[in-house]
Amino acid sequence: METIVRDPRIRTYLERVDRLYGQVTEWMRAIDPKAKLTRQPIDIEEIDIDEIREDLPLPEPIRYRAESLTIGRPGVRNVQLIPSGRWVLGTEGRVDFEGPFGSEKFFYIPEEQLEVAGPGDVPRHESSGWCWIGSRDYGKFHELDRDLFRRLLERVSR
Repeated sequence: METIVRDPRIRTYLERVDRLYGQVTEWMRAIDPKAKLTRQPIDIEEIDIDEIREDLPLPEPIRYRAESLTIGRPGVRNVQLIPSGRWVLGTEGRVDFEGPFGSEKFFYIPEEQLEVAGPGDVPRHESSGWCWIGSRDYGKFHELDRDLFRRLLERVSR
């Protein structure tokens, strides 16, 4: 598995995941100071969707190493943040938030893909960064902040 990532798009994705983990670590200090956070290497294999052509066979998968983040809390089953990959339609990456009672998905919205809403439209998202899409308002991205993360943590862990 490639440990030195040559593709700058994947390097950027991994840097964004690392910054997300830094935010989550900070949030967890406030949510539950007794929580223990550990990282573990994982292997990712995905196809660069920008290279898919109708008239050609699928390109070779890109393989690289990332890290998952496990959150352990006393009296509560562990949850994990698991990078899913860089290539996700309409975004620049996904991280899955998995626990014993469900799973949520975080997406990275880059600055250049923000939608400008027309009159009367609800904007999909107002700023770049990690977001979550709720099941009741599918298509609207909610900025991932400490309060939203805490609510989703409770949803997937209890």
